[in-house]
Amino acid sequence: MSEPVVVAVTVTYGDRFASLQTVSKCVLPNARVARWVIVANGVKPSLARQIEGLDKKIILYSLPTNAGSAPAYAAGIEVAIDWGADWVWLLDDDNLPAAATLERLLAAHAVLSRDGDPTAIAVCGYRAHIHGPLLRDGARAASSFLGFHVRIFMQRLCRRRRAQPSTPPQFHAVSLAPYGGLLLPKALIARVGLPDPRFVLYADDTEYSDRIVRRGGKLFVVREALIDDLLPSWLEGHGSLRAWLDEPDSARAYYGARNEAWFDWHRLTRNRWLYRLNRAIYFMAWWLLSRREPRRTRFALLRDAVHAGEGDKLGPDPRFILASDPAPAAP
Repeated sequence: MSEPVVVAVTVTYGDRFASLQTVSKCVLPNARVARWVIVANGVKPSLARQIEGLDKKIILYSLPTNAGSAPAYAAGIEVAIDWGADWVWLLDDDNLPAAATLERLLAAHAVLSRDGDPTAIAVCGYRAHIHGPLLRDGARAASSFLGFHVRIFMQRLCRRRRAQPSTPPQFHAVSLAPYGGLLLPKALIARVGLPDPRFVLYADDTEYSDRIVRRGGKLFVVREALIDDLLPSWLEGHGSLRAWLDEPDSARAYYGARNEAWFDWHRLTRNRWLYRLNRAIYFMAWWLLSRREPRRTRFALLRDAVHAGEGDKLGPDPRFILASDPAPAAP
């Protein structure tokens, strides 16, 4: 019996060839990776040719403009399935998996499947800056706003933190996961569908992973399946007040705040008054930090973004054209 076919899927944009090339040195030599679908999200033709020339394993799928991560990952997953994938392994273009990461993910899935439906289980590699805080502090609290919850804030002020197990579990069940490092069986993709293109970019992976759980699937982080991030996130440390206000790219700030607010309001809120309290405190903190330009203008944009998300007004916003070669935009 032949081994199941693993197809990796990566989205790249702008001029990120250097990081993609570094990642390729870990992905391409892996015999378990049959193909690597790389979605060129509005990149220049010359760069697309460079990407395609890296190896014969690569299937290049080019989008004429930068459509955002949600449409691009949806397209990449479809291409992978069309090429006969039994497994789809999602990786960002700056995710550097350790040599044994894929094998450990597959092995973990086999172990976890002994007590459950193998077609309903997804496993994810361990990324320290994302999963470290998640495993330490627990899942995002219900009725929180952009990661802020007044109860948790007060607990941290009092330095009260839940007791941690002396030996962390090898597999940790989670309710949310990023695209980067996520390994999905084909049958699970058939059950939950593709990423929602209305999100454009940011929090589309949050909604997608939440959808997996809502439709009966299970998500596990595998601690020994290590993945390093070559580039820092613009919002390192979720919920950073100043990061939202100071990010040079307005599209990032707008889509990030809009989509996170959509998820918090439509999927995570159990007590609407508590959510509104958390939002009011966060808005007040933003306002206090935004007494001068350009933060004052950014605060107004963030306020509009939050209201759009809560009002389910998703899709591309005509004010923001995602650049193929990202450059700082006006606040």
